[in-house]
Formats: sequence, structure tokens, C-alpha cells
Amino acid sequence: MATQWYLDEDMGHGFLVPLAAGCIVWQQRKRLAVARPSAWGLVFVLAGAALELTGAVGAGLFVGSLGFVCALAGVVLAAGGFAWLRVLAFPLFLLVFMLPKLAFVYNQITLPLQLLASQLAAALARVVGTSVLREGNVLQVAGHSIAVEEACNGIRYLLSLAFVALLWGHMAGLRGWRRALMGICALPLAILVNALRVAAVAVMCGYNYPLAVGAFHDASGWAALALALVLLVAVERGIQLLPAGDGGPEPQPAGSAPVRTVWLMGAALILAVQWPLMRAVPLMDAAPRVPPLALFPERLGAWRMTRSAEVPPLEAANLKADDSLLRYYAEAAGAGEIELRVAYYASERGGASQPHSPKVCLPAGGWMPTESRVLRVQGGEVNLYKVAKGDQRATVLYWYQTPWQTAASEWTMKALVVANGILHRRTDLALVRLVVPGDGAPDAALRFAPLVMSELRARLR
Repeated sequence: MATQWYLDEDMGHGFLVPLAAGCIVWQQRKRLAVARPSAWGLVFVLAGAALELTGAVGAGLFVGSLGFVCALAGVVLAAGGFAWLRVLAFPLFLLVFMLPKLAFVYNQITLPLQLLASQLAAALARVVGTSVLREGNVLQVAGHSIAVEEACNGIRYLLSLAFVALLWGHMAGLRGWRRALMGICALPLAILVNALRVAAVAVMCGYNYPLAVGAFHDASGWAALALALVLLVAVERGIQLLPAGDGGPEPQPAGSAPVRTVWLMGAALILAVQWPLMRAVPLMDAAPRVPPLALFPERLGAWRMTRSAEVPPLEAANLKADDSLLRYYAEAAGAGEIELRVAYYASERGGASQPHSPKVCLPAGGWMPTESRVLRVQGGEVNLYKVAKGDQRATVLYWYQTPWQTAASEWTMKALVVANGILHRRTDLALVRLVVPGDGAPDAALRFAPLVMSELRARLR
């Protein structure tokens, strides 16, 4: 998790989360005098250990980290029971903010917020006389592109502001729904400061582009964060004026029960067994020996490659794939081309790089969906996704493919990766996307898809 906090700009607050939670626990230490140990703690510890093992097998770092918090809650239950759990519920909840993002869920949730921030940023830039063209999350200014933030990577400051808002609310003495309202207010504040920052960079682009994307971009980030903190203080002062209505202090148990040493020993035994198993899982990994995608055949059935291209740098940075392919194929001379994109990920165990769903990346680039459904073709299921951008139309077919299966759903893909990690000791997969320009029927892509599936299946094995 610490590696994710260091590498992901949205997760830098993760270093502060355990410190803040620990300080709150220390503040509440006198309320821990009443302890009623519960055997339910062993159930939570066992569930947490199972989640950590599942994450190590292939479900990713988020699942494993969630298991860590679950096991910690189990230890609290085994030591002090539900009396302690009630007292420590808030610091345990704060630990959620240190968990790495579950990318394909987080990005889909934050996409509408990104689009709203980009609309607001474009409007603000136009107010001061800057000519701006908006396409999804991307603003075009003086021939240059500005993303809000990276096209498919959530909205900047959202998690950090929510964590700071809840912590500030606690320090200010807010309880119950007033503290929750403080956290909810982080959402519009994140949208506002993102929009203001991007609008400022857009205006600067019209005067000095190198400065706008360099020193000014970095300085505006710190300025936006400072403004967000000032606005949080103002929100807290406003919430303080609202009636509390917290219902008074919670009733406490009449007295403590004796410590159940056997339950704590049971929790320690579960964790002691789980730890070496987790460390052994990566050692048993069977490294895939997949030929480079550059050797993908230039002919598939009646289809011939017409040209190839390099994946654009910004897209490659977002994909974080171990190998990628961008080619164009046509069924006959003079026939319309189909764009083939493949992003291959050699392992999903660490969870650092995950496929980006086209349902997030395409709208982020300005392509709005007009139709979305799942179709069955020979070899598996595919997503049919029709999109439009201005007068342009396109039909997109995409799916996830492992060496043994294909899947249209991200959730199914995750389950297959875990199963393959157990059965085959491999967690590699590919995201495949076919793009047909225009708004015609996707018949050609539906004929081409099974050929790509078959060839990929043979190469991945």
C-alpha cells in the first residue's frame, strides 16, 4: 500500500491515514475500559485472511488491503468485543481511505464528476475570454490539450479532501450526520477546485504554453489544494451552526467480561498461517512466455493488415500495459478498415496496472455512448458500444481475454483471473478493442472478432 501512496498522486494522503487513526484511538483510550470479548472476532480475522489470500492469488491489491482492515476489526472484536468496535468504528472507517483504488469501479464512479469539472472549467475559461473547445475531459486551447485530470484516472483531490473533511469534522467536535455532511461536502469542493485549476492552466496556455504545463501547472496544484482547505474550514463553520440532534451518548455495557485469551490466540494462529501462504503465492507464479504483440500475424483469415501505428504516449501512460498493439485490418482491397487495439498485462497479482474500461476512456475523450449491449460470438462474449463525438460515429467491440477464457464483464474478468491464479498459477490477461468508423452495422467487426480471439488464445498459451 505504501508503494501505491507514493506512486499515485491521488493517494499521497495514505501516509497520514494510519497516523490519524492511531491518534483518534489514543484519544478514545479511556472509553476502552469496558471490554466484552467476542468470538465473532475470529470470523472477521478468518474472512480478512481469506481476502488477503484472494488478493495475492490475483484479485489485486485492493482486495488484499480490504482483508487487512477486516482482520484488524476482527482483532478488536476478539480483544474487546462490540463495545470496543463501537468506540473504534470511526478510526477503523478512516482506514478505508488508505486502501488503493479499485480502478474499474472508481473510474466509472468519478467519470461524471470529471465531465462536470471539465464543463465548468471550459465555462470559466470562456468567461475571461479564452477560446476553448471541450471534448469529454479534454480541453483544446490554442492547439494544445489539457486533461481533467488524466483522461481515465478519476478526479484529483476527491479522496484526499474526503479524508481531510472527515478528520477535520472529528477534530471540530462534529458527530453523527453533521460529520457525514462534512465528508459529503468534499465532493462539490473537489469538482470546484479541479475546475478552477484547469481553467487557470487553460487561460495561461493562451499566453505561454511551456509555462502553463510546467511551473504554473505545479504551482496551481498547490494553490488549488490550499483553496480547498480554506473552503473546508468555511463549510465546517457553516455546519457548526446547524442543530446537532446526535441523540446523546451511546449506552455502555454494565461491566467488562474476562479476556478470552484463547480467542486472541486463535486470531494470532490464523494470521500466522496466512502470512507464509501469502508470501508463497508469488513464488509459485508461472511466468508467462508470450511472444511480443509486434509478431501478431498480418493476415487473419480473409483479413489483411493495411497499416500499423504506435500507441499515443498519453494513452500508453494511462494503459500501463506490459505490451500493446495498434493495427488496422481490412477484409478486401478498398473495404473499410477495422482498428485493432490490444493491451496485454503479464500479471494482476500486484494490482498496480489494470485494464482501463473503454466505457470510461472513450467518454473521457469526448465519445458519448449511444448504445451499449453484450453480444455472443463464436469464442465468447463481447461488448458492443456505439459512440458519437459531434458528427463522428463509431462502433466499438471490446472484451477481456485470458489464455483460457474471454469475458465481457470486468467482474467476470476479475473472477477468472483469480481462478487462473489458483488453477494455472498465471494471472495475465489482455484487453482487446475493435473500432469501426461510422454508424453502420457492426457485421464486419463481429466476423473479425472470433479470428482475433482464436489467435490471441493460441499466442497467450
